Amino acid sequence: LFINMNDGTNEGIRHKTKPFFSAQFHPEACSGPLDTEFIFDEFINML
Repeated sequence: LFINMNDGTNEGIRHKTKPFFSAQFHPEACSGPLDTEFIFDEFINML
């Protein structure tokens, strides 16, 4: 799902068939205010 730009490590995963995902960073602290907004939208839709 996400890859670190500095060292190429995995920063996020998503299950292929189940509604599971994770992000190993602070989505609200990324470069643009809307760049990772979809993460929060998906989380809210899963509730």
